[in-house]
Amino acid sequence: MVAPSPYESLSMASLESWLMETPVLVTTRSAVLRGQVHRSQGGLAYSSYDEFADSLDRLLGDRGEAREMGRRGRAYVVERYRWEEIERKYLALVQGLG
Repeated sequence: MVAPSPYESLSMASLESWLMETPVLVTTRSAVLRGQVHRSQGGLAYSSYDEFADSLDRLLGDRGEAREMGRRGRAYVVERYRWEEIERKYLALVQGLG
């Protein structure tokens, strides 16, 4: 999945792709997506056309590596975005305000 927008904050399409064990290719101009790809190791980030082409060739040329990135992306989403984790973080935030 390719997320070329520099304006993404939290890309639902990226999270859904990772849940399907699909790696993502994101622009480095989106700090949030660049950070998520770095933390999850679930894809690649590019900053130029040449990097985009090289990254796409890498994902399409090495299906084993692409599958592994997809698996790591899924693990990242399951760990950080399951309802219980979101609720725990939200309650800690609200309790910290009081």
